[in-house]
Amino acid sequence: MFLTPRALVCLVVLGMLPACTGDENDDSANGGAAGGGSGGAVMSGGAGGNNGTQTGGKGGVAVCPEERLPTDVSGLVVSYVVFAGKKLTLVNAGDVELSAKDLWVCNGSRCESLESVTTLAAGAELSARVFVPRLAPEGGEIAVYRGNDFREASKMLAYLRWGRPEEEGRVSVAVAAKLWPSASESVPVAAGTPGLVIVGRPGAASGYAALPPECTINP
Repeated sequence: MFLTPRALVCLVVLGMLPACTGDENDDSANGGAAGGGSGGAVMSGGAGGNNGTQTGGKGGVAVCPEERLPTDVSGLVVSYVVFAGKKLTLVNAGDVELSAKDLWVCNGSRCESLESVTTLAAGAELSARVFVPRLAPEGGEIAVYRGNDFREASKMLAYLRWGRPEEEGRVSVAVAAKLWPSASESVPVAAGTPGLVIVGRPGAASGYAALPPECTINP
């Protein structure tokens, strides 16, 4: 059974500095944690704290997929990817607090640190502007790690792949971690989509939907 989640506490982290990850073919990261900027993390709650989709377009009202998660899902989950502005939202889908220390996000061979808060409460979301390249509807991936040992499957926490990525990236690690079915699986996207939203069980293309061009995301 699927339920639209309750209003979530949103931790918004803007103005983060990119972390250098070295050579395109080098899996080691050369440090440089991304900071939270001068404004730090901003807490908000209530109905306004929940990410969501809106309808729009000149030709009528578009049908926009809404964020949905199975009630038995736990752990860290990629809930939104917004291509414009390169924004990413992670949600703690479980019932217990999670450590948010030393989180890294990768798209292909480029990775950066998401160090901003130390813990993520149950049901809370972490939204961040990321600077990994090629975060575009044509194709890419989001791989979330604890630490910067990017070849180690046990360190990967969440994974999402869409379109036709330019490189294989981290999908083999995601398959080994049982976070993605295979390298051939990818969320289908169309030109003009503003982003992706979770609509089912994470860990497979069927768990996500690309938003129609008429829809917008409020991360």
